[in-house]
Amino acid sequence: MELYTVQFSLFLAVFYVAYLLFFKKETFFNYNRIYLLITPRLALLLPFIILDFLRPKDSTGATFINLPPVLLGDFAVAAEEIQAGNNNLEAFNWSQFLWQNGFLILYGIGFCVAFLLLIKKWNQFIKFKKSGIQKQQEGIFYSEIQNSRIACTFYNQIFIGSEINEKERQHILQHEWVHVTQNHSLDLLFFEILKLLFWFHPAVYFYQKEITSLHEFIADEKVVRNSSKITYYQNLLNVAFGTHHISFINQFFNHSLIKKRIVMLQKSKSAAQAKLKYLIVLPLIAAMLTYVSCSENIETVETNQSDLPAPPPPPAPPTEWLLTDGTENYGVIEVEDINNLTDDENRRFRELSKKIIEDKVMYKLVITDGENKKVYDFDKNSNIETDGVPFSAIETVPTYPGCDEGSNNTIRKQCFSDKIKDFVNNNFDVGLGKRLGLTGKNRVYVRFVIAKDGSIKDVDSRASHPELQKEAERVVNSLPRMQPGMQDGKPVNVLYSLPIIFKIE
Repeated sequence: MELYTVQFSLFLAVFYVAYLLFFKKETFFNYNRIYLLITPRLALLLPFIILDFLRPKDSTGATFINLPPVLLGDFAVAAEEIQAGNNNLEAFNWSQFLWQNGFLILYGIGFCVAFLLLIKKWNQFIKFKKSGIQKQQEGIFYSEIQNSRIACTFYNQIFIGSEINEKERQHILQHEWVHVTQNHSLDLLFFEILKLLFWFHPAVYFYQKEITSLHEFIADEKVVRNSSKITYYQNLLNVAFGTHHISFINQFFNHSLIKKRIVMLQKSKSAAQAKLKYLIVLPLIAAMLTYVSCSENIETVETNQSDLPAPPPPPAPPTEWLLTDGTENYGVIEVEDINNLTDDENRRFRELSKKIIEDKVMYKLVITDGENKKVYDFDKNSNIETDGVPFSAIETVPTYPGCDEGSNNTIRKQCFSDKIKDFVNNNFDVGLGKRLGLTGKNRVYVRFVIAKDGSIKDVDSRASHPELQKEAERVVNSLPRMQPGMQDGKPVNVLYSLPIIFKIE
């Protein structure tokens, strides 16, 4: 939730700054209204859109995915007791709880305050609504509020004070009727909901203020088409009135807006080509999608990271290719399985093939696994084609048996993580640590590959005791065959890192 909140807040602020810089001074009121309504919705949705092809690429040939830690031993027991509602206050660490959940607690307090303020404003609206007397003028129905000069609209209801004279009332009714026909109150209600959910973000309040101004500009523009501007100015300047400050209703008499409305009525229309400025939204969206796609929401467990064992060292590289002199020059790459080349072997094949063509240092390339060999002939017109494409974010992540293969990557990743946790908890010998005489926190760092055929390969581990390493490798090796990850329609290797954490009393 924290990452989503940060992303939404950042995107909304960027959209608002763009509005101030490029659009606010233009007279395209309806276009600006659409912008102010669409961009908050984009800010809400964009954090959920992850485009894998926008992520940065590396040259390893495998995606390295950090799985959430699996808690075993007394750690798991403690977690189950907490979930079961253990109310032992003496053992409960309130400072740690507040530190871990401070964001949610603060958010909850702010939400409650914002909700109470909304209820208060609604009650104010209900009170003066009940005091109104239903009337009609020129086919427009409205409620007359006694002993008042109020003029406002909420949804399809117009409220006008009884002390407003007939001449002013005619213009005001026309103005307020625009608010009704264009559903301006729904715009304001949308921002009331945003203020409730994101009460801490100043841009939400600025957005509501800007769209309130636009509502008045739109209504003024329509009214003056059929009336004298001078007469309309006089009505706006006749400010001997009182009004209720309720943010979800459209108010005709708003002191802070009257000057802006008169200025906008006198302002020259913006040139049509200025509408091209709205295209700036497209690169903004592209930048936001890139930011979201490159962000990782990594789940962590409260632990001392300095105690974690270092990740296992990378496997030793295969034997280097050899340039051999003789009757003919050739290069040799030794591999483990000539029919199932790893991504590293593919990479080395491409590099050596490129060198053959560019430098003309050899004419034959031999790939051998000791028993079998393949010979490739090259000349300056050779075209190298291999299936090892470097990447760091694959189009389709591996799928654990039982997970929905038709779901998106985010859902599959979460299902995969949950299944791995369940499998390790059900198969790992949790009593091993005590039998080995271990105490306190113990961690095992396991790395494994889900290969192109969905099998588990290259399992490696690092732990404080060799027996823990063996047990972790045994469990991971016994994982079921997966649906492999896919890139460009081809299966690829995916590398995973899995921490397993013990706490033994």
